[in-house]
Amino acid sequence: MYKNLGLLFNNYSFIQASGLLISILTTLIIIRFLPQEDYGIYIYSVAFLEFGFNFIVFGFELSINKLKKIYSLRVINFILSFSVIRLINIIIFMFFAVLIVSPVNNFLYFCFLISFAAFLNLNFLYYSEQDLKWHAVSYVISKLFFIIYVLSMKESLNINSLLSVYCLSFMLFSIMHLVFSKINVKKIELNLLPIKDIFSETFSFSVLRIIVFFEIYVALSLYKNYLSLKIFSMVALVITISRILVSFLYTTVTPIYKKVAINKSALLNKDLKYQVYFPSFLLVLAILLFILFTPQQFIDIVFINYENSRVLILLGVFLACSHFPFMIFSNIYLLPNSHTKQYISNRFLVIFFIAIALFNFEKLDFTSSILIFILAEIIVFFISYTVYKFSTFK
Repeated sequence: MYKNLGLLFNNYSFIQASGLLISILTTLIIIRFLPQEDYGIYIYSVAFLEFGFNFIVFGFELSINKLKKIYSLRVINFILSFSVIRLINIIIFMFFAVLIVSPVNNFLYFCFLISFAAFLNLNFLYYSEQDLKWHAVSYVISKLFFIIYVLSMKESLNINSLLSVYCLSFMLFSIMHLVFSKINVKKIELNLLPIKDIFSETFSFSVLRIIVFFEIYVALSLYKNYLSLKIFSMVALVITISRILVSFLYTTVTPIYKKVAINKSALLNKDLKYQVYFPSFLLVLAILLFILFTPQQFIDIVFINYENSRVLILLGVFLACSHFPFMIFSNIYLLPNSHTKQYISNRFLVIFFIAIALFNFEKLDFTSSILIFILAEIIVFFISYTVYKFSTFK
């Protein structure tokens, strides 16, 4: 299962690097121009929309090579089957969207836009060929469109207009996929393959993809119910910073994951931990020193809407550091050894600990809210590590 995934890492690291840089730039611009009280609701809405997009896309890009071998078909002949599954997922997602309390006006409209963009997305074509150049180009152009809009409307920026353009950027991303793919419609065979079999072959890939976005959405939902808008926005900002930093650290050790994904004997290499943790430790140390010694006036260029901005950034780094060990552990030990259920249950355990802590505290300030998240990550990492070691010992 993970052998095919490992073969994609050479190109995938390029996608990560380009996507990470443009994501950092986009995040900094939004932080700079969106009012603090609106930032939390915006991130909360985006978390749900990204969950929806990934739920509908369903991880076909990660399972396509396996499906090609099973059915001995060219990739374009899976389009009809994938479309049926995506339509089913759209119905499920929109039903879920109707049930939740809309965080902003016209939220169902945004959910519909993101659903349509996901339905049109053909990323599995590029992953099948292991040529992700045009995938990266499409992503960067769509995000540049988003950035240009934000900069042009910086004086009158509001959540609804920002979410509209956010969804339209995903639509642009998917349309450019169609254009760059140069599909020959005449070669598409409209044969409907066994939906149940394709669903089951792709399910584990899909769950691993969407659990990340679902976890963030649920965590933000919990905090939203207990915190004021101002404090909630600060918590959302810290979570955003932590996830970007984790993605940055993950990109630096991608070659190690490739080695493990292709050759499981690499797990026995004693230098493996050193190769993974030591570079990440140096990067975190460099980032901490940069934050501590950067003059406040430079930090205020971006974080002008926030008080104690240096503390917010540092807490984001600490939250990332609490999550990164579990991420390393799961990618090297759990996932290559098919411990998918343990990985998923551990992520839900983080949410469970946060929910218990929030329920037992009537009044929460900003610092205690972040400490709860950090402690939950640390506890779950040690539980996961202990359970894995015990199971392998047996």
